[in-house]
Amino acid sequence: MEGQITLVDKIIQKIKNNPVYASIIVAGIIIVALAKSTDAVKNIYNSIEKLIISPNISGEWLSETLTNRYDRNDNYRLFFNFEQKNQHLNGSVIQISAQPDGYTVEYTIREGKVEKSKITFYLQKTLNTGPFKQFYSGILTKGQIGFSRQDGPDGDIGKFTVKLRTTTPLHKAALKGDERIVTKLLEKGTNANITDNYNSTPLHTVLRARRALAQKMEEKTKQYQKLYYITAVPLTINSAAFDLG
Repeated sequence: MEGQITLVDKIIQKIKNNPVYASIIVAGIIIVALAKSTDAVKNIYNSIEKLIISPNISGEWLSETLTNRYDRNDNYRLFFNFEQKNQHLNGSVIQISAQPDGYTVEYTIREGKVEKSKITFYLQKTLNTGPFKQFYSGILTKGQIGFSRQDGPDGDIGKFTVKLRTTTPLHKAALKGDERIVTKLLEKGTNANITDNYNSTPLHTVLRARRALAQKMEEKTKQYQKLYYITAVPLTINSAAFDLG
């Protein structure tokens, strides 16, 4: 109706008559404009968004049994030990043969990142042909990670899924080799045959850890043997030269 003052008119009138309201609105407009045009503000916004949205995947994740594409008789599983801080991902990947007396190899995660639901990193590996990078790219959905794995930038891409292992206090103590905690838990009545979501008992955990330790010790022994020959040969030559002199 003509002459009737609407709500919008009242708000406009209030703004005109109150410099505080006007200042707040102008400041809000400036902030919105900056957020849309300034790279620095955009970067801050993106960082905050990542911190809020990115999940934390710290823990032990297991793959199903996989088969080596170059050796069909080589079946193994991958154990991903993730340690995440903000968007940075550290940890290791352990490849364990499915055979009882098989191998165990551990690799360090390099340049790991978690951005929202995407996980990326690479492993440094060595074959007879020389060193190469194995790239991993994964997407977290419904409590599992679907990984794509590529040997080098031009290698074939393999796909597999990993799930988070939910362990018990007895499993964790066994993995750490904490005899005191293991004994205390058993004395309090904890079932020694209790299983995790992969049907693995604490004994399985101990055997897996022992195998990994034995593998590390073997590799260390080989390194020391190599160092022995490297350092022993010059000593032998020097001693011979001394005797001749």
